Amino acid sequence: MENIDVYYLVIYANEMNKLKQYENEFIKSFETTKIPLNVVTGMELIDFANMIFKKNISKSDKQNYFVEELDTELTKELDMKMQGQKLNDKVIKKLQSDKEYKLISLLAPERVEFNSKYIKVDNEYLSFQTLVDFNSLQINEGWACDLFNSESLVIWNLKPINESTKQKILDKAMSLNEANAETKSNFKMQKISVEQKVLDELVDFINVQKMNLFDSNIIFVNQSKTLEGIKDLETKNDINAKKAFANVYKMHYLQKQALQNSIFIKDDFLNNGIEMSSRNIVYGWPWISNSLNDGNNFLLGFTTTSSSPVIFDLFKKTKDRTSFSMIIWGVPGSGKSATTSKIALHQFVVGNEVIIIDPQREYKDLCKKLDGNWIEMGKGLETKINPLQINYEIEKDNIKVSDELLISNHTKMVKEFFSLLYPDLDARDLRVANFLLNEFYLSNKIKNIQKLKNTDFPTMKDYIKFLKSYKFKDKKAELYYKDSLNKLSIIFDQDFNNNGIFSNLYNGHTNINFNKTLTVIDTYNLINNIASNEGQASLYLILSYVRNRISNNFFENKTRKICLIVDEAHRFINANNMSSLEFLFDTVKTIRKYNGSVILTTQNPSDFELSDEVMNLTKGMVENIQYTLIFRQNQNGVNAISQMYKSKNELTNWEKNFLTSAPIGNGMFSIDNKTRFQISIYYNQFEKDMIYKSGDLSNI
Repeated sequence: MENIDVYYLVIYANEMNKLKQYENEFIKSFETTKIPLNVVTGMELIDFANMIFKKNISKSDKQNYFVEELDTELTKELDMKMQGQKLNDKVIKKLQSDKEYKLISLLAPERVEFNSKYIKVDNEYLSFQTLVDFNSLQINEGWACDLFNSESLVIWNLKPINESTKQKILDKAMSLNEANAETKSNFKMQKISVEQKVLDELVDFINVQKMNLFDSNIIFVNQSKTLEGIKDLETKNDINAKKAFANVYKMHYLQKQALQNSIFIKDDFLNNGIEMSSRNIVYGWPWISNSLNDGNNFLLGFTTTSSSPVIFDLFKKTKDRTSFSMIIWGVPGSGKSATTSKIALHQFVVGNEVIIIDPQREYKDLCKKLDGNWIEMGKGLETKINPLQINYEIEKDNIKVSDELLISNHTKMVKEFFSLLYPDLDARDLRVANFLLNEFYLSNKIKNIQKLKNTDFPTMKDYIKFLKSYKFKDKKAELYYKDSLNKLSIIFDQDFNNNGIFSNLYNGHTNINFNKTLTVIDTYNLINNIASNEGQASLYLILSYVRNRISNNFFENKTRKICLIVDEAHRFINANNMSSLEFLFDTVKTIRKYNGSVILTTQNPSDFELSDEVMNLTKGMVENIQYTLIFRQNQNGVNAISQMYKSKNELTNWEKNFLTSAPIGNGMFSIDNKTRFQISIYYNQFEKDMIYKSGDLSNI
C-alpha cells in the first residue's frame, strides 16, 4: 500500500480575532465539499510544525512543553494578580519569548548542512522543487491532482494580489502583447492571438466577474535517508508535472530560500510565483476523492489519487444514503464481474442472503465453492418450476393473508405467464384461463397455503385434465366460452404433456428452493432465447419467485438482509415486452423496505436505448439507485453516462478522461450526489482464490 495523504490548510491573519473568523469561514465552506476540517491543536500542532525536519520528539517531551509553559505563565500571572497588578507588555513579551525559545529548542535539529542541490538535516536529506510554469495557456481540470500524486511533502502557498498590483500585472501583459504584435512571423502572430484571447478572458474574470488573482507557489519538499531516494522523488515529481503540462525546477543554489518558503513564513523568499486566477485554482482542485470508512470490515479498494482506503457498507443508512441498491457499469474485461463477485462474497460471509441471476454463467464456480444452490433455467434438465404453485407473498407485517387473496393474486400472475408464453391468446382466452384456474383451485380444496409443501400443489397435468373434463353450468357461458376452452385444452395438452416443449420445465412439482445463503439462477439458456415467448415467460416466472423470496425473507427474519444481483441486466430487456424491466424498476424502488439491495451490472446506457419507453423507465430506475460504480467506458458510453447523471452531479472532463482509459479494476465510485472516488478495487488472497479464473489481471 502506498502513502496515505494528509492535508493541512494553513491560514494567515494579522490579528487573532481575524484569524478565528477566517477559521470559522473555512470550516463552514468545506462542509459542502464532504471534506471535514478539524482544527489542529496541542501535540498535533507540534507534529505539524515538525513535518520538514522530522526530528524525533518523544511524547513526554511534547507533553512537558505544554505543562511547563502552562505552569510558568499561570504562576507568574497568579503572583501578579495576588499583588493586585496586571501583566505589563514587557512581561508578556518576556513570556512569549520564553515560549518561542522552548519551542525552537524542541523542534530544531542537531545539525543542518546546506549544499547546492540539497540540505542534510541530521541523518536525513532534503531537496526542493517548485512549479515554475505551464506548457499551455489552457490548463486542464484537476491539474493539481497529478502534482499532489506525490510521495513528497507538497506545499501550496496562495497569496491574494491586491487591486493595484492586479492592474499593473494586466497592464504590463497587455503592453508586452502590443509590443510583440509588430512581428511578421505567422507562427508568432498566431501565438500572440491566442495570448490576447487569454488576457481578454482574464480581464473579464477580474473586472467583470470579480474573481481574485493569487500569487501561487507550489513547493515539493523531498525527504529521504539517501541521495538516491531524493533523486527518485525528484524524477517522479517531474513525471507528474508533465502529466499536468507543467514544469518543475530543482532549487539548485536556492535551498535556503526554498526552505524559508516551506516553513509557513508569510514573506516570499523565492519570488517565482505564478499569477493565477481563482478559477484556475478551483480547476486544479486536488481532492477529487477522499476516504470512506463505514466502520465495517469490507475493504472495497483504495483511491487512485491518495491510496486512501474505501471501506464500504452496502447497507449503511445516513441522511444522504437512503437506499441500498447499486449499478455497476463497465465494458467487457474492465473488472465488472470480479468486483460483483467480491461484493457477493462479502455479503455471503457476513450471513446475508445472496441471489444472483446469471445469464453468462459467470458465477457457477463461486456457487460451487460456497456450496450454494445452482438453478438451471431454460431446458428443465435439473429444474422444474410449477407455475400453479401458489406463492405465499407477504406485503405487510402482522396482517393475516387469506387463502382466497393468495389464490386471486396468483391467478393474475399465471394469467400474465400464459399471455407471455402464448401472445396469440386473445382477451377471451385469457379470461377463461383465469376464472377456470380459480375454479380448479376450489375443486382441489386448496387451504392453509402457508403450510403446504411443493408436492402438495396441483400441476399443469392436473389442470389440463380439469379443462378436458370441465362442464359449463350455464348454457350461455358455454356458448360464449366453449371455443376458448377447447383451444386452451388442446395447446396446453400438446405443450405440457407427453414430452411437449414445456413439459420438462413446467409440468411437475417445483424442485427449487432458497434454503441456502447463496443461490445462483443460471438463465444462460433463457437469455439465448430471450426474444422468444418462452424466454420472456420463463424469466417472468422466476422473477416472481425471487420477489416472493425477498418479501418472505424480511418477515421471517427482520435482521437478515438480502442482496439480489442481476448480472448483465440489459440482456433481460425486450422492447416488445416490458415485464422484466418493470420488475427491476419496482424491485429497485421497494426492496429497501425489505432490508434488501439490488445490484445491477451492465455495459453502458446505450444497452437500454431500445425505445423511448425503455429509456424513460431505465432513467427512473437509475435515479432510485444509491450507488454507482463505473469502470472503463468507450467515449459513447462516457457521454451517455454523463448525460444520465446530469441531474445528480455531472462528470467533469477530468473524470471523463479517466473513465476512457481506466486500467482493469479501476473505476469511479459514487456514494451520493456529492461524493465520488477514483478507486482501484482491492482483492485479498482469499478473494483471489475464490474469484479469479485467469489469474490476477490488474497489472495488465
